[in-house]
Amino acid sequence: METTTTKPREIFLNGNQAAEYLGVTRRTIGNMVSDGRLRAYRIRGGRDLRIRRSDLDNVLIPVDAAAID
Repeated sequence: METTTTKPREIFLNGNQAAEYLGVTRRTIGNMVSDGRLRAYRIRGGRDLRIRRSDLDNVLIPVDAAAID
């Protein structure tokens, strides 16, 4: 019996969806892309950006409970 493993399909969000996902504005997403904190992709021949959901998860960092005022 032969088994095959399929790679999970990567989920991409547009700028508005990414902003909603993180709870920030679309402008904040644009700033994060511009300054290199977030990687974005463009569909060949298109204008709109797409951002991997996993990249959005990676910009979130855990906060030590003692650091919260």
